[in-house]
Amino acid sequence: MPITGRQRGDVPDVKHEWLAVEVKERARPLPRWLRDAICQAVAAQREGQLPIVVLHQTGQRHDTDIVCVRLKDFEEWFGGDPR
Repeated sequence: MPITGRQRGDVPDVKHEWLAVEVKERARPLPRWLRDAICQAVAAQREGQLPIVVLHQTGQRHDTDIVCVRLKDFEEWFGGDPR
């Protein structure tokens, strides 16, 4: 449910029952280091594991770290759109 031109605020990009989804799209490729990190997590995963990347800024609190997961892995783990 993209809304172009809206102000920053408390309305998520995707209406969902238990997620508040903010979608960011960019024309340029995602940074190579981020794509490499995802590939490393996928390569290291074992059966029954969800591959994730945790982004941490040195000197910052860990409770503000960002967790990244590929959409396909997220959907397989938590279930996709029931439509």
